[in-house]
Amino acid sequence: MLAVLASAGAAEDFPINGVAAFGILPGYPTEGHHMMAAQIRMKPGWKTYWRTPGSNGIPPVFDWSGSDNVKSVRFHWPAPKIYIENGVRTIGYTRELVLPIEVTPKTGDRPIRVAGTVSFGICKDVCLPVEARFSATLDGQTHHRHIIQSALRARPITARRAGLRALSCDIYPAPGGVRITANMELRGISEPRFVVMEYTGANIRAEQGRTDVQGVQVQAVATLYPLTPAPLIIDRSKLRLTVLGGARAVEVSGCPAG
Repeated sequence: MLAVLASAGAAEDFPINGVAAFGILPGYPTEGHHMMAAQIRMKPGWKTYWRTPGSNGIPPVFDWSGSDNVKSVRFHWPAPKIYIENGVRTIGYTRELVLPIEVTPKTGDRPIRVAGTVSFGICKDVCLPVEARFSATLDGQTHHRHIIQSALRARPITARRAGLRALSCDIYPAPGGVRITANMELRGISEPRFVVMEYTGANIRAEQGRTDVQGVQVQAVATLYPLTPAPLIIDRSKLRLTVLGGARAVEVSGCPAG
């Protein structure tokens, strides 16, 4: 794994094997929070990964252990693209990922320091695992607002804006886990291609299955597997479905019974 050091500011060169760079955009204060961003830039032909990377790939994973005055962080992922190469589907970004991160401080009247490490993968003909160390002080000033807000505008739209109707999920036992079949009607977007199902609770892995699209009717299948010996109990409110492939992605939180 290649280790690099990232400081605050836009990533201007390509220290990661000459093809990629990682940097922190310090961002700007919001009401009770601070909006910053992580930036991964890549040369043409290279890509990095979304939070659910597909059949393979390493998504960005952050360790904030060197930070000060940080209570919590929340990621605002821009909508990714689907890539199919040699029959393998991956989900991510080419050229650049600007990942807005909303930081909640422990104490509002003190500076925020973010520091730690991030690991992620970059791929072209080969895949490189990378670990970068970062450190930045969020001083309450405004930096890179237009870049971060552009990434925020690229997030998936809501179910309401997408004209979502008739959403339901059927849950069945499966070897080693449970299988979920989601059905929905989407009237506000065109050309959906693939639905990614995730479970936002801990210690559960999702394996994506097929997606069938017939006009406005979309059906998707995934299997959830426990990562611990504890019994697998599914909370439907923690299911998250992201519809990809059209002009706009759609994100749906929760899935009721049919």
